Amino acid sequence: MSDAPTSIRHSEPKEDAALAQEARTHVAENPTLQLMAELIAKLRASRFAWWTPESLRDAWSANDRMRWFEQRPDIRQRITSGLTGLAPKAARNKQPDFQAALVDSVVDDGDVTADQFEGAWDPIELAAYAPVSEIWHRFRERMPWDQDTSAHQELVGWLIDSLLASSSSFEGMTRKPILSSHTVRTTIPGKIWHSKIPLEIRVAIDDLRFQRERAKPGEPFHAIHDLSVATPTIIATNIPLRELVRVVDVAEKAMALPAKGAQQATSGPKEGSKGDVPKSAAQPPPPAQPAVPPPPEKTEKAAAEKVAAEKATAEKAAMEKSAAERAAAEKAAAEKAAADKAAAEKAAADKAAADRASAEKQAAPEKTAPKSAIERMAEKVVEKVKEAAAPKSAAGFPPPGGTGKMGTVPAVGAPLPVPAPPGEPITSRGPKNNDDFGAESDRGDDIIVETDDDSFKFDDEEVEGTGVGTKEDPRGLSKKPEPPPPPAKR
Repeated sequence: MSDAPTSIRHSEPKEDAALAQEARTHVAENPTLQLMAELIAKLRASRFAWWTPESLRDAWSANDRMRWFEQRPDIRQRITSGLTGLAPKAARNKQPDFQAALVDSVVDDGDVTADQFEGAWDPIELAAYAPVSEIWHRFRERMPWDQDTSAHQELVGWLIDSLLASSSSFEGMTRKPILSSHTVRTTIPGKIWHSKIPLEIRVAIDDLRFQRERAKPGEPFHAIHDLSVATPTIIATNIPLRELVRVVDVAEKAMALPAKGAQQATSGPKEGSKGDVPKSAAQPPPPAQPAVPPPPEKTEKAAAEKVAAEKATAEKAAMEKSAAERAAAEKAAAEKAAADKAAAEKAAADKAAADRASAEKQAAPEKTAPKSAIERMAEKVVEKVKEAAAPKSAAGFPPPGGTGKMGTVPAVGAPLPVPAPPGEPITSRGPKNNDDFGAESDRGDDIIVETDDDSFKFDDEEVEGTGVGTKEDPRGLSKKPEPPPPPAKR
């Protein structure tokens, strides 16, 4: 437990430098005063809405503060000259009440802001001469412990870390930690610890414990090792600030701060004196009684609660992991469904484009490609076959007056063609040359029309055809043609 913090009172007048050194030494030797100086600076820099320069000036006026530094004329002169512009010598020789009135006048008239007024007072000097217990209790009253904002969590994490620290943020100052890691860890109930500290942090603590047991089997694993993983920042971020008030309560007792409203013990003169030193200093408050250990049944109950809390936390972690995996699977399924849908839409669009192109192609008029010589020749053959199958006269000739590809009706007196005997092919000479199918030629490669098997041959290739004649004689070869009538007499 730290010594009870008291405001310094100098035994005799000294030079300014000597007084300043005594004040700094007084703060350096008391961990509580170091912490209070750090807290004043931290709150001033944080600029919380509940800790403003205006509210601090209302709580401790310029007159109150000048009384705190009654034995330090150099500090009062510096503040008076800096805020009011009064010459140094004139400001130094004035009484604290007069100096306070000058400072209040420039602040009230708007020449100096409340922020400038608050910034004129050095945190270490305030810790040495101001009633730090009043500042501490006002901090506890003004701090909104139910508002777990990031700024408030950062402040409480900083406070717990400062209570555990063995050195000050001010250069050249060291101290004995106000609280031990064991105190901080055991002050937080196990149920709160295991339900609020993240699972991965507690797993990391277990891993560190096992690693240390392997490396140094003979050395125990202490709470300080727990807090090396679960740092004060992590604690303040995850545990509600209202639950951490118990840590602040324990710290207040460890700092031996008097209860709210109690008279702070000092060794200085009463207000209104001229700097006389009292003959006897006030006695410090009696030391706190040692804590009584809890009965065994409470210890067992706490252990059971701890085990139950750990089990509940593990189950909660497993449920959270299962929910995360299920959410990941659903997300993957949704992404796959979206990809399949996009692929189906693309396939449908491609098919529609292909159908549209096919329809346009069918709707467009087809261009007639020029016929080859073989196609023209085949058409000629089919035409000859049709002419051969056309009805003829009884003599086997085309109807009178009719014309055809085979020729015209012979003129009067002209010799008539003799039909071929039955069974012999009717030949029709035609050139094998594709360029001039209709021209006569004496070459042997003629078009031959077979009458015995209803087929026609052209260049050794068979072309199916039909016979010529009646139903009984399809080829019309059983009858010989009748001679034509004699020519009429002129």
